[in-house]
Amino acid sequence: MHGYKPEELMGSHLSVFHSPEQMPAANAANPHLREKGDFAGEVWHARRDGRPFLTVMRNTLLRDQSEQPIGMIACCRDITGHIKAEEARRESERRLGTLMGNLPGMAYRCRNDPAWTMEFVSEGCLELTGYQAEELIGNARVSYAEVIHPLDRQAVWDMVQEEVERREPFQLIYRIRTKGGRRRWVWEQGRGVYGEDGTLLALEGF
Repeated sequence: MHGYKPEELMGSHLSVFHSPEQMPAANAANPHLREKGDFAGEVWHARRDGRPFLTVMRNTLLRDQSEQPIGMIACCRDITGHIKAEEARRESERRLGTLMGNLPGMAYRCRNDPAWTMEFVSEGCLELTGYQAEELIGNARVSYAEVIHPLDRQAVWDMVQEEVERREPFQLIYRIRTKGGRRRWVWEQGRGVYGEDGTLLALEGF
């Protein structure tokens, strides 16, 4: 992790793990350790070549029979990979959000229930339906089934169930009624999302 062999570290001060700039923050954990008996948190370390990296540390104070502190046991884990993965995830979500926000329509993820309970809808739902995303997600104000024209609801349900049963994508054309009461014809394409055991988890589409 740090670039040293064990025999190179025996007898060394633990500052060998830190750059001079990191030492004040590392030393700040010592009073907490002495007072509470343990410390847990993120601490910056430095590799042998000077490259910094972030760790998660858990330190436990060791005491002798008279309860005097004589040392500590420390465990640290390099979380560089975790941080990079988290940054990549956030960047992916940002790009996806930008893409979804620019789509001329509504992308969605919903449950396969009679209400078509929405778990996610893109910002395009406002222009399409007149409802904000937060009004549709979780049926907070209205379910998507209620947005579908009453005369088309059963047909939409039947067609989706038929394709889900076959594990095929579905394409539909049907009417909706917007928040302002306007009738619109919409085209929809989607498919089921399945778990490793074959369980239907959700529907995703546009």
